[in-house]
Amino acid sequence: MNKNKTVLIVEDDEFLQESWRRSTPKNIKLLQAYTCSEAQEIFDKNKDIIDIIAFDWNIKSEATTTIELIKRIKQKFGWVIIAMSNDDYLRDEQMEVGCNLNLDDKSELFNVIYNLKY
Repeated sequence: MNKNKTVLIVEDDEFLQESWRRSTPKNIKLLQAYTCSEAQEIFDKNKDIIDIIAFDWNIKSEATTTIELIKRIKQKFGWVIIAMSNDDYLRDEQMEVGCNLNLDDKSELFNVIYNLKY
């Protein structure tokens, strides 16, 4: 990786978010959202610096689904959007609406980000 990257992770699992927060490489600026509305707000404030967005499929207690949010963000964002789910069908659904990278093992997120060439 030859430059710093800013990554927005949309995930409602606190354990995973804390794990990512503790293991973030120094050359990655991490932005974290636990809800779709929080993700939309963070995206709107930081869209000019975000390089990668990683979406969990199922965010609990939200009127807006991740599918709706991916569709809205994809209109304004041309970089990498990662679909994260343990379920192939759910990741496929995310890919159909705008994600361009499919990740079935969330623990590999930073390895995938590190190796991205774009």
